[in-house]
Amino acid sequence: MNKKSLLAAVLFAAVMPVSFAQNANVKGAESLSGGSKPNFAEARALIGEAMKNPETMNDAKTWFVAGQVEERLFTSENLKQTVNQEPDRAMMNDALLRILPFYLKADQLDNMPDQKGKVKPKFTKKIMESLKGNHLYYINAGGYYMEKKDYKKALEAFDQFMQIKELPMFAAVPEISAQDSNSMMVGFFSAVCAYQANDLDRTLEICNKIKDVPYRQNDVYQLIATVYQDKKDTEGYIRMLEEGVQKFPKEAYYLLNLINKYIETGRTEEAISSLERAIADDPQNVQLYDVMAKLYENTQDYDKAEEWLKKGLALDPDNASVCYDLGRVYYNRAADLKGADQVNAETEAKAKEYLQKALPLLEKAYSINPDESWYVLRNVYYNLKMNDKYKELTERHEGK
Repeated sequence: MNKKSLLAAVLFAAVMPVSFAQNANVKGAESLSGGSKPNFAEARALIGEAMKNPETMNDAKTWFVAGQVEERLFTSENLKQTVNQEPDRAMMNDALLRILPFYLKADQLDNMPDQKGKVKPKFTKKIMESLKGNHLYYINAGGYYMEKKDYKKALEAFDQFMQIKELPMFAAVPEISAQDSNSMMVGFFSAVCAYQANDLDRTLEICNKIKDVPYRQNDVYQLIATVYQDKKDTEGYIRMLEEGVQKFPKEAYYLLNLINKYIETGRTEEAISSLERAIADDPQNVQLYDVMAKLYENTQDYDKAEEWLKKGLALDPDNASVCYDLGRVYYNRAADLKGADQVNAETEAKAKEYLQKALPLLEKAYSINPDESWYVLRNVYYNLKMNDKYKELTERHEGK
């Protein structure tokens, strides 16, 4: 053997064991994760080494086997339920979340052209079969993590469910790629999980993507508004409330919050205008009359407040909120007269008249909702010198 041949033999001997060992790791992981007595921990350790080693890290089979190990672990735990055994759900679902990234890497490498420029994938079909068979389990995993309040992992599970639907390999497989009821549900709960994980930007991203989807749209719009409120984006908050009023005119959330925000920002005329439109659209909605009255009450226009509350009572005489609010308006008018700089017999008489008007309204409100109305009613008893009633109410609610 000449010197060159000897040098080549030495180099071959030095390189061969490393490459052989890493390929053996891939085969070993594949073998250890199969059979009747799999050893997933050892299989994962072996394939982990192969994924990091330059000799095998760019081989599609390495990543396919990595996904296969996790899929087999998931399946082994999942199948326990068929023989009345309790699976390790944390282990099972964590394994499920590891499958897709490995298979996507395998598919990427598998579809790279060879030295002749040809693409001859070996694993695409198997990957498709796996993802198709396990697709719905990602919804279960998301639900599991939500129960555990691990919203980041829940979002990851839902994201992977949607990611699989959008893979090019499933473009011609409508049972996977179609946007169906599962898609709509997953989209909504993805937004919820993002919000619970305090990722406001991601929540907005998801919500804006699904807000026109006919699934829990009212909740989606409210969530968007809440995110803008949390971000202290007043204009965004108002814009979503205005959209909500138009899209869900029967939903009080948007109108009430919009009016409050109009008031906070000094846009009283817009608040009144919004209410007038809403009342015209829904003239039997007593709550709208109550809100209009409160708006005028906040501007101390008690005459207008009284006018709107009386309209509300004409529609629903036993409405506790309207009874309480009108009684409170009368009480406040009496208090203003009593607290004026010039108090005389005439103002005292007028104040007493307002208190007497307030009394039956507040008593009716108290009979329906005592927690809301007892304090103002007690003050009316005090000012009308109804001492026994005053004492009784005080003892009942303050324990004296």
